[in-house]
Amino acid sequence: MPIPTKSIIITSENSSYEDKEAGSWQVTKSAEWTAKGEATVTFDVNTVLKTDNKATDIILILDISSSMTGRKLSRVKSDSTDLINTVLSDDNNRIALIAFDTKSSILLKLTNDKEALINQINNLEAIGNTNYNQALVNVGTLLQDYTKENDREMIVLFLTDGYPNKDTPNQIAQYQYLKQEYPYITINAIQYEMGNAILNPIKEISDKQFLADMDTLNNVLFDASIVPITYENYQIIDYIENDYFDLEDKNDITASQGKVELEEVGKQKITWTIDKLNSGSKANLSMKLKLKDEYLGQYGIYPTNKSAQIISEINTQKENVNTTDTPVLANNYEVIYDANALDGCSVSNIPERKNYSVHDTVPISKDHPTCPGYRFSD
Repeated sequence: MPIPTKSIIITSENSSYEDKEAGSWQVTKSAEWTAKGEATVTFDVNTVLKTDNKATDIILILDISSSMTGRKLSRVKSDSTDLINTVLSDDNNRIALIAFDTKSSILLKLTNDKEALINQINNLEAIGNTNYNQALVNVGTLLQDYTKENDREMIVLFLTDGYPNKDTPNQIAQYQYLKQEYPYITINAIQYEMGNAILNPIKEISDKQFLADMDTLNNVLFDASIVPITYENYQIIDYIENDYFDLEDKNDITASQGKVELEEVGKQKITWTIDKLNSGSKANLSMKLKLKDEYLGQYGIYPTNKSAQIISEINTQKENVNTTDTPVLANNYEVIYDANALDGCSVSNIPERKNYSVHDTVPISKDHPTCPGYRFSD
């Protein structure tokens, strides 16, 4: 008989996730009862960053609107200085600097001059409103004279702490224009000191979004300065354990990205293909399963899935991992009444122990324990 198991872990075999080998991955497959006879199975995919170590050009865009006054701007200055010193320690790398408030200015074109960049950073002052559009227009101005080289990456780092409130919604069309005209650029947006959920105005003008506060900004700036290699293929194929469970509808499957197919091949087959999965990123899928009617209210231990196959390819690094390991759910628990008797007291009329299914309501027993000389309160 299988042992109840809330989750299992599947890892790449040709590259070590434990050692954080570039391009390796780990999938955590877990299950839990979410209602009587209903379970949710979740796949959480974690990957390790892999880069091609190309030289990098960065266009650093900094919000200097009035909301950035004080410690927020001071931290941006110090952490941007750290980024400049580190990135430009390689003479092949370059950084350009754009600032924006109500308007926007190109403070420096692409350069390897640390001192000039840091001086411009230190002279920044917070004033005015927030104009995303003009900042993105200036990206286009810089790129008009830029020649893309095969051995160089071009990254735009867009840092803001506020909603656009000038020249909006023109920034959306300007972002789309930049991506069409200069498809080689990656625009990474850093949402700074604006809560724990990425906001739509940030999503609308960037390829990838990062959350940062004053404590995490330093690390986030570095993370957003890297262009990850994308998996050429990442696919999870899973078979439901239809002896016990059914997936009633494809709409009961939710994936953070990629496409999902549901097939009937003796067993229900789920194929999750994650297109354009960047190494270093995460993805998740959840599906709602129904326990078959004949097992409802019955004592049982039920595997949720039959088997899983995970296929991946990144550069020449290929994986094809098969496993029959799966979460196992127990659909039963036993309620036991403990008399907790004092010395010399023999308790009788103790309610009988009973089995219940998960999410059953346990009624209050009508049996009242008795013991000579004692009274049990309700």
